[in-house]
Amino acid sequence: MKGIKAIIQLVLLVSIIGFGIGYFNKGNLPEKEMMLDQMYIDPIQEQVEADSFEIEKDGVTYEIFPRHSYQFYGLVVSQYDSENWMDITHKKDPLNTRDICAVWGQNIETEVYHQGKFTHGEFTCFWKPDQDMTQEEYSKFSNSHIANSHLLPKDDIIYKEMKKTGIGDQVYIKGYLVDYSVQTEKGKLSRQTSVDRSDTGNGACEVIFVTDFKILKKSDLIYIPMYRYSKYLIIICAILLFLLIFIRPLRSKPIRNY
Repeated sequence: MKGIKAIIQLVLLVSIIGFGIGYFNKGNLPEKEMMLDQMYIDPIQEQVEADSFEIEKDGVTYEIFPRHSYQFYGLVVSQYDSENWMDITHKKDPLNTRDICAVWGQNIETEVYHQGKFTHGEFTCFWKPDQDMTQEEYSKFSNSHIANSHLLPKDDIIYKEMKKTGIGDQVYIKGYLVDYSVQTEKGKLSRQTSVDRSDTGNGACEVIFVTDFKILKKSDLIYIPMYRYSKYLIIICAILLFLLIFIRPLRSKPIRNY
């Protein structure tokens, strides 16, 4: 048993080190040389005249209002998964499970996407430039070549593909820019899409009803899987050590006869 315990402790130590390395480097992005030609294409959208339609998810009925057809290529720089226990707001909005923040075009061409950090909130994407960035370097960043998109998958196949997406992946998204509404116990919840890449602030996010989603190229960086799998190993090792240290002694405790 001592040998097994030593092995688990060693795996735990390595996992903690891997978790730390992965955590502090998982926001790193691939070099420009790794970009596909499609990453320089601007989003393609055309106004459509289509009737609204309904779709149901987890007992919630959505009314979808298509406004523009939409095709989009981008490098994922941050993302938000609403399927976590802390996100109460999205529990009432189960179809909107994934936000993806992506850059393309000028922000890749000038390599300014490497000069700062991207972070994600519950509904927003932020770019924080490096402190030593000059005004000239800062001016290279284009608000018209970054988008935070709320993704509504058409079906479970697209949903599962979206869930595989990681930071640094190059993706293709096809569908419709839409407004939508849902009826909840506390009233009506509605969201409107942006149809202009140059807008910023509240209401600037694209809401996409996704009919096709492809990961064109996975990130070749090891930090994201290192972070993810080290986290799981830490949990597994901690459980095993708990069982070895506390459970076994209780079972093996001798019974005294009187």
